[in-house]
Amino acid sequence: MTDDLTLNMDAYLPLRDVVFNTLREAILKGDLKPGERLMELQLAAKLGVSRTPIREAIRMLEQEGLAVTMPRKGAEVAKMTLKDMEDVLEIREALDELAVKIACDKISEKELQKLLEVKDQFENSTKTGDVKMIAEMDVKFHDVIFESTGNPKLVTLLNNLREQIYRYRVEYIKNPDNYPILIAEHNAIAEGLKNRDKEEILKQALKPVQFIPETLHVDDLFKSMQKSRNHFAVVVDEYGGVDGIVTMSDLLEELVGDLEDDMTAPPSCPDIEKVSRSVWRIKGAASVDEVSKCLGVLLPDDECDTFGGFVLSLMGSIPENKTNVKLEYGNLKIKVIGAKGHRIEDTLVRVDEGKTPAEN
Repeated sequence: MTDDLTLNMDAYLPLRDVVFNTLREAILKGDLKPGERLMELQLAAKLGVSRTPIREAIRMLEQEGLAVTMPRKGAEVAKMTLKDMEDVLEIREALDELAVKIACDKISEKELQKLLEVKDQFENSTKTGDVKMIAEMDVKFHDVIFESTGNPKLVTLLNNLREQIYRYRVEYIKNPDNYPILIAEHNAIAEGLKNRDKEEILKQALKPVQFIPETLHVDDLFKSMQKSRNHFAVVVDEYGGVDGIVTMSDLLEELVGDLEDDMTAPPSCPDIEKVSRSVWRIKGAASVDEVSKCLGVLLPDDECDTFGGFVLSLMGSIPENKTNVKLEYGNLKIKVIGAKGHRIEDTLVRVDEGKTPAEN
C-alpha cells in the first residue's frame, strides 16, 4: 500500500467524507492500483481513524464504481474493463470534439492568453519529473478550453468522464518519453485555437484511442501505430480487462533491444515466441527446460519432457474440446489454442508478475 496516504482535514465535512475524498484521490491518481486490497484495519491505522469511517468510505467508493467487494476476500480497487473504457472514451472523444469546435468560436483573448500561460506551465512541469504536478497541469490546460465554451453542462459532463480515465492518464504521464508528445499536442491545440482552425486541431491533437490485444506481435503493433499516427495504445487481455498502456517508445525499445540481443544471444527456441511483454506463445513440443529458462520460472521436469505433456498433466484428464481449456500454475495462466488427438500442439501463456511463482 502507498505511503503517501494522508488525510486532508476539512472542518466542514464529516470524517467519512474526508476519508472518502482521500481514498478516491489516491485511486484516481494511481497511488492505489486496480486490484489492490482495501483492508479496513490497515487503512484505519494509516489514516489515524477508526474502522467505521473507513467502512463507510469504501461503500461510497463502491457506489462510484471505484471499489468492489469480493466474497471471502474483502474490498479492493475496481479494475476497469475494456467495455468500461470504450464507453467512456467514445463519449469523451465526441465531447472533446464538441468542446474544441465551440471554443474556436467563443474563446476570448483573455482566455487564450491564460491557455498559453498554462501551456508554458505544463511544459515547465515536465522538467520536474513530478507526475502529480504534470497530471494536474495537463488537466488545468484542458479545463481552460472547457471553460471557454461557456457551457456549464458540457463542462460538468467532461469533468465526470475525465475522472474515470484519470488513472490511465497518470500511467501515460509516468513515462518521460511521452512529454514531448504531450507538449506538441498542447502547442497544436493552442495554435489552432489562436487561428480559429477547428480542422487543424482535430487533425493534429484529437485522435481516437487505439485498443490492442495483448497477443499482438510487436512488429504488427508498431506498423499499426505508425499507420494510425497514435503514440500510445491500450492493451486488453483475453478476459476483456485493461492490462495497461503501451507507447511508441516502449515498442522502439523492445525492437532495438531485440536487435541488440540478436548480436550476442544464441538462437532462440523456434517453439517459444514472446508476443508481448507478459505473453508467450509456446508449442507443445517445446522442452520444459527451455520454457523454464525463457519465462524465468521453475517447471517440474521429472515426469514430462515437453510443455504439451506438462499441460496434459495439469489437466488430469483429456476433455473432448481441448482448445477451451484454461489452466493456472503458480504465476502462469495457460490457454490451449491448438490440439490434435491426445496431443497439445499450441498454447498461450501469460506470466502474472503480481503473483508468486509455483515451487516444485
